[in-house]
Amino acid sequence: MFDEAGGPTATAQSAMAFCQAYFADSKNTVAFGQAQIAAKVLTPYHVDFRLPDGSRHQTKPNVTCDGAPLMWLPLSSTEPMQEVVVAHLGEATLSQPARGFMEFAVGLR
Repeated sequence: MFDEAGGPTATAQSAMAFCQAYFADSKNTVAFGQAQIAAKVLTPYHVDFRLPDGSRHQTKPNVTCDGAPLMWLPLSSTEPMQEVVVAHLGEATLSQPARGFMEFAVGLR
């Protein structure tokens, strides 16, 4: 862990850098989760299905993120414009948030 001069080895420095980055990512992940909760974009869902034998089943509850409310939140910092390429199978296949994004993005041209 330490070299002859008493300083950290390259491996120890790498491990410390990894831990610092992991800690920063952990804090950012918690902040992102809290922002999703505050914006009320997490939607609970489950899937009901029936097997060929007639038995009914349900997936465990899960949550999905409805990004529509996030699209209209003000940016806290302005980032440079980026090119976005969106491919889809037609308007009918787009979710409402995706349609909103497409309408917004096309308006930026």
